[in-house]
Amino acid sequence: MEVIQKFIFSNWLKQTISQILGKSESLHFHLVRDTVGVMILKVTAMGLGFLINVFLARLLGAAGYGVYAYVWSMITFLSIPAAFGLPQLLVRNIASYQTKEEWSFLKGLLHFADRTVLVTSLILATFLGLGIWLFSDRIGTQTRDTFLIALLLLMFMSLLQIRQMSLQGLGRIVQGQMLMSFVRPILFILIASAYFFSTGRITPPSAMGIQVVASSTAFLIGTFLLKKYLPKPIDEISPTFAIGPWVRSAMPLLGIGILGVINTQADILLLGTIKGAEAVGIYKVALQNALLITFPLVAIKAVSGPTISSLHTKGNRELLQRVITYATRMAWLGSLPIALGFIVGGKWFLSFLFGQEFVGSTMALGILSLGYLINVTMGAVDLVLIMTEHEDMAVKGMGFAAVFNVILNTVFIPLWGPIGAAAATAISQACWSIILAMWVYKKLGINTTVVRRQIWRMKQK
Repeated sequence: MEVIQKFIFSNWLKQTISQILGKSESLHFHLVRDTVGVMILKVTAMGLGFLINVFLARLLGAAGYGVYAYVWSMITFLSIPAAFGLPQLLVRNIASYQTKEEWSFLKGLLHFADRTVLVTSLILATFLGLGIWLFSDRIGTQTRDTFLIALLLLMFMSLLQIRQMSLQGLGRIVQGQMLMSFVRPILFILIASAYFFSTGRITPPSAMGIQVVASSTAFLIGTFLLKKYLPKPIDEISPTFAIGPWVRSAMPLLGIGILGVINTQADILLLGTIKGAEAVGIYKVALQNALLITFPLVAIKAVSGPTISSLHTKGNRELLQRVITYATRMAWLGSLPIALGFIVGGKWFLSFLFGQEFVGSTMALGILSLGYLINVTMGAVDLVLIMTEHEDMAVKGMGFAAVFNVILNTVFIPLWGPIGAAAATAISQACWSIILAMWVYKKLGINTTVVRRQIWRMKQK
C-alpha cells in the first residue's frame, strides 16, 4: 500500500495531473472537475435511458410505445410554459447574485420561482384535463388514461426543473444534474421492474404513472439538496423581490424555451397527428438514440453556464473565449464517435437492442445523427447568448428554426412519414445552430464552434 501511495503522489504524476486539470483553485480545474462529474452522470443516464427505451419498446410494442411517447411529448411541451422561463433565469441570476453577494434577492427569486411554477403548472394541467374530457371519445381509452395520469407529471416535471437549475446556479452542477440524469431514471427502472414482476405486464398508463412517482420523489430529493446547499446568510435575511425585472427577463427565456421545445417535439406531435401512434413509436426510438449525440454538449452547457455568466459580469472576454472554445471541443470529441456509430451501424444496433419491429427507423436515425452532429459542431450558442444577456437574439434565431421546423414537418411527414420527420428535424437543428453561431460572433466577437477563430473570421467576411 505504501508503494502505491508513493507512486500516486509522486512528483511526476502530480505534474501530469496538474497539466491536465490545472491547479486545484483554478477555474480550469473546477470546469474540468464538474465536466467530468456531469459527463459521468450523462453516461450513466445514457445507459439508464437505453434500458428504459428497450424495456418500454419491447413490452409496449410500436403502437403502445407510440401512445406513451406522444403523451410524454405533450407533457414535455407544456412543462416549458409551466416553468415560465425561470429555469435559465435561475442559473444566470443566482450565479450573478452570488458574485455580488446579494443574498436577499437570491432568496426572493427562489420563492418567486416556486410559487409561479406551481400556479402555472396547475392552470395548464386544468386546461389539458378539460381538453381530454371534451375529446375523450376521439382519442381512445388508453390514450385518455395515459393523459389523465400525466397531468400530475406536468406539475412535478416543472418543479423539478426549478430544483435542478437552482442547484446549478449555486455552483452545485453535479447535484443538480443528478436529479434528472440519475435519480429519476433509476427510480423509474426500479419501480417499473417491481411492477412488471408483480403484474406481468406494462401498459402506457402504468408506465406514465411510474414516471409520476419517480419525478415526485426526485423533486423531494432536490428540495432537500437545495436547502442543504443554500448559503447560510440566506437563512438570516428576508427575501427581496424584483418581480418586474424578473418577469421581463423571463419572458424572452420563456420564448426561447417554447421555441426550443417546438424544435424538439413538433416532429413527434405532428407525426402522431398525421400518421398515428405506431409511426411515433418507430420514430421515437430513432430520435431518443440520436439525442445521445448531443449529451456531451448538454453536459458542457450544464457546467459552463454559471461560469459564462460570471465571466461576462466581470468583463473578462479573453478568458470567456478560452472557456467556450475548450467546452465546445470537449463536446464535439465526445459526440463524433456516437454519430459515426449510428450512421454506419444503425441497422444492426436497432435490430439487436429493440427488435426487428424498429429496424424501419434506421434511415431516420442516420439523418438525425448528421443533423445533431452539426448542432454540436456549432457549440452552445443559445447558452452563450442567454448568459451574456442577449436572449432576444436567441429568440429570433430559434423562432426562425421553429417555424422552419413546423413547415418542413408539415410537408415531409405526409410524404415520407418518420423519415420525413427526421429530415425536417435535422435540417432545422443544423440551420438554427449555424445562424446563432454567426450572430454570437458578430455581436460578441466570440467563436463558439470547433472551427479555429481565424478560419471562422474568414468565413464571416
